[in-house]
This record gives sequence, C-alpha cells and structure tokens, in this order.
Amino acid sequence: MNKINRIILKNKKEEINHFNAILEEFGDNEKIPFRSNAEICLAVEEILMNIISYSHPDEDEHEIEVKWWLDEEYFYLEITDDGVEFDPLNLPEPDLNTSLEDRKIGGLGIHFVKKLMHDVKYRRENEKNILFLKKKVF
Repeated sequence: MNKINRIILKNKKEEINHFNAILEEFGDNEKIPFRSNAEICLAVEEILMNIISYSHPDEDEHEIEVKWWLDEEYFYLEITDDGVEFDPLNLPEPDLNTSLEDRKIGGLGIHFVKKLMHDVKYRRENEKNILFLKKKVF
C-alpha cells in the first residue's frame, strides 16, 4: 500500500475546490486514468457539499478529515466529520422514472456516489461520521 495522504478541511464550500485540485494533481501524479479521477472528484465533491451544507446545524467552524491512498488496483478515501449522525446509505433509492417536476429534491448525489464508486461504507465512531469509498482505477 502506498502512503496515506491526509488533509484537514474546514466546513466551508471554498474548501471543496481546493481539495478537488489536490485530488486531480494526485491522480495525475499517480497515473490514475482521467475518467476514474474525474469520477472520484465528482463523488468527493458531492459528499463534501452534503457535509458542509447539512452536517452542522450551528454556525461554528468544524473540521473534516480526509485520508486517501492507492494500492495496485484501487483508490481509497475516508472522510470523517463531527456532524450530526447521518448514514447516507440508508437513504431510499431515488425514483429515476418520475418526471423532474414530480421528483423529490435531494438524494441524487448519494445515488451518483454509489454508482461511481465500487464500494461505499458508513460507520459512526466516537461521535463522528466516517464514510469510506473505494474505486477500482487500474
């Protein structure tokens, strides 16, 4: 296994673009195929946006820890936040056959994350949400 990379982000929307630039550079340096890297960035963007938008009902600054690493086949990422307990994997699957006008708002982002990644797991540990993502890239 390669080294584990780690960054602490604040719960601010501008952090998403900053971290995506880091992920894009990581993907380029590690020769992750362009499409796989773009899908990883899209999934991470969706998750971070949800955490920043919904996880902290107060207006305080919070930290979001992100770790990522590679092995010979897979890209792994783990996101930890201290927000309200929320398991995104328990959301019902969106009804994609319903017209846009009749469809409920929300839920599509997590649906896309589950489709883009090969494995997504959630756990709550020490008052923190931990979301684990895995994607075959090689």
